[in-house]
Amino acid sequence: MPVTLRRFEGQVAAVTGGASGIGAATARRLSEEGAHVWLLDRDGAAAAALAEELSAADAIEVDVADGGAVGDAVDRIIKSHDRLDVMIANAGVTLEASIWDTTPDQLAREST
Repeated sequence: MPVTLRRFEGQVAAVTGGASGIGAATARRLSEEGAHVWLLDRDGAAAAALAEELSAADAIEVDVADGGAVGDAVDRIIKSHDRLDVMIANAGVTLEASIWDTTPDQLAREST
């Protein structure tokens, strides 16, 4: 029988892009290991649905391309728990060019 690690017991974690893919898998693992997980994702409905599945989780609809909105989300987490112990910056965009040939404006457009 596998042993479940509890490395994040009592900690508060946030995962951007946490509603699907690698972000969701990371959120599930953090939850299994005892963290209260905040799912930050552009797809608020998907984030909320996953939060309901996890033992201790909340969701915030946020686009990581909006720095102010991310700051507001972090403020909300800290206000709720008085701290943020773990931040997983997982959200990203898919580009049709190499990162070296991509401008910040193109990144901003791709994320909307």
